[in-house]
Amino acid sequence: MPPVKVWNKTEIDKTNQERLSLSLNISPFLSSLLLNRGIIDSREALKFLNPDINYLNDPFELSGVKKAVERIVCAINQGEKICVYGDFDVDGITSTTLLVSAIKDLGGDVDYYI
Repeated sequence: MPPVKVWNKTEIDKTNQERLSLSLNISPFLSSLLLNRGIIDSREALKFLNPDINYLNDPFELSGVKKAVERIVCAINQGEKICVYGDFDVDGITSTTLLVSAIKDLGGDVDYYI
């Protein structure tokens, strides 16, 4: 028999919960979820609740991204076959599809393996 999963509920500061709930006109439940994520400021909460492409982090801040982009561009320019190796979970299939589509749009000879 698999072990029983235990959920730990974090205690929320009711004053912060009420303040966030009132300032954003959201439910106390939603404000507690935001607080559990470490979002305590109403500006941060608005950015989280209303995503915008301008709020995204620079992908080149991730380790190895610049090198990967350079290698993909080189492979496209030299007509090399590219294989995207993806995971079979939801985000793996989604990211594999996006990357394969982008490489095809750039003229790359690409296939994938899930």
